[in-house]
Amino acid sequence: MCTRKNIPRRVTFESPPKSGMQEQQQFQQQQTFPFKLYNMLEYACDSEFSSCISWTADGSEFIIHDKDVMMDNLAPMFFNQTKFRSFAYL
Repeated sequence: MCTRKNIPRRVTFESPPKSGMQEQQQFQQQQTFPFKLYNMLEYACDSEFSSCISWTADGSEFIIHDKDVMMDNLAPMFFNQTKFRSFAYL
């Protein structure tokens, strides 16, 4: 169950610019870990991966329900290389 839909989104994502070196560099800088994580969570909410990761009820945090599925199937779609501890709050 994904409850994030009820909370207004503060971040908008656009497709990369087709021309202009400076514009492309700005777009790449925006693709940092938090942006990629947000994209991954939003994608998971609308796909078969909603059972492995989801937003909390208030939308301020996320919960990883199935670490193996997330790391094997979902994370590689958004991150080149990632360790699970990148997602864990200790």
